[in-house]
Amino acid sequence: MKMKTTKIILLAMLISLGLNTMAQVAINIDGSAPDESAILDLKSTDKGFLPPRMNELERDAINSPVAGLVVWCNNCGATGELQVYNGTAWVNMIGGAAASFVCGTSGVTDIDGNTYNTVQIGTQCWMNENLKTTTYNNGTPIPNVTSNSAWSNLTTGAYVWYNNDITWKDLYGGLYNWYATVDPNGLCPSGWHVPTNDEWTALTDYIGGTGSPHGNELKSCRQVNSPLGGGCNTTEHPRWSENNTHYGTDDYGFSGLPGGFRLNDGAFYNIGYYGDWWSSTESSSYNAWGRNLLYNYGSVGVNYYNKPSGFSVRCLRD
Repeated sequence: MKMKTTKIILLAMLISLGLNTMAQVAINIDGSAPDESAILDLKSTDKGFLPPRMNELERDAINSPVAGLVVWCNNCGATGELQVYNGTAWVNMIGGAAASFVCGTSGVTDIDGNTYNTVQIGTQCWMNENLKTTTYNNGTPIPNVTSNSAWSNLTTGAYVWYNNDITWKDLYGGLYNWYATVDPNGLCPSGWHVPTNDEWTALTDYIGGTGSPHGNELKSCRQVNSPLGGGCNTTEHPRWSENNTHYGTDDYGFSGLPGGFRLNDGAFYNIGYYGDWWSSTESSSYNAWGRNLLYNYGSVGVNYYNKPSGFSVRCLRD
């Protein structure tokens, strides 16, 4: 046994010596030697090189970055940027200074590649579109549970499209049960989260409260026979059903839309009429807080709902 261990140590030393002498490494499948000019030569016809991926806050938390350090900043610019540290600042490797995230100008991209516009309301930065990811932020698929009975018995995260019809995806986003909003794998993109009940309250406090007409101020102006006319007057989804009193004015750019909901028994209701959104805050072991907007009310509903229900999700920047 001692002789075998000695041989292994000697072999490891020889390999280490060879690598140190060669000072070049090739990673490929054809066995070719590295190019003489390269210390590391990667070769592939069907794979790419993937640098570390992080949001702007995580990038800026890197301690004493060395010049030449490369990262993918997934919330910089409109859809993310490949950036290098030049010794004094992060710069976009495609050219020019590295973009910083600017709420209302910059977008955000989820792990599925869906992009969302953003809006600044007070001190908060919101997505102004409903989430439509089918994958948690760590790459784990979110179960798509279409069966009514299976949905009603869930105590873990899941999503559906309204009426189990994917054609609603890009119009109103997905419907998620509450368990998905607090799943440790992360429902929102890096640097974003499902808002707490207090964060929803901060939004409505900023716009003047939850009473009428503050709900109308958060609604998209897209409506059947909207009194505002122009692009607000439409029969094409996404839009609100007709109401001449409580039509959306979208004063803050939140652009709330009525994606309907799925009850805890699995039944779907009220697309075009009701918009319901989760908070990440539970009110009891079976219920959690949420907000809603209705086509025929001008207020913001503050209610708790059964956790197995399927609601829309808006993400808030960390």
